[in-house]
Amino acid sequence: MGLKIIELTAENVKKIKAISIKPNSNMIQITGDNSQGKTTVLDCIWWALGGTRNIQKQPIRNGEKRATIEIDLEELKVKRTFTKSGSTLEITNKDNCVYKSPQTILDAFIGSLSFDPLKFARMNSTDQVNM
Repeated sequence: MGLKIIELTAENVKKIKAISIKPNSNMIQITGDNSQGKTTVLDCIWWALGGTRNIQKQPIRNGEKRATIEIDLEELKVKRTFTKSGSTLEITNKDNCVYKSPQTILDAFIGSLSFDPLKFARMNSTDQVNM
């Protein structure tokens, strides 16, 4: 089972009100001016898949009570919901079966994440291409 994002949606995460990305190839460019949400898109992927230890203290957009990140990985659908009291994670498969230990399933599915999206975002363009 591979790890390919079919669709990413997020609402009220950091400075992003709402976003939906459906990659149409194996590579997608995330571009824009400073403070437009490029790093937040990478954070959404990291936070949804990597577990709570990676989530910053205030992931919810200012003025909102809840935030959500949903990632369709084709074989699995991941949904992380944030509230003031913390976050919850739900994972379903193609048959809409809900997993009882979602982070354990993700950890087994993706193993230890070897790609740090924030580190990648901080690299110069030559190093990004080489990676």
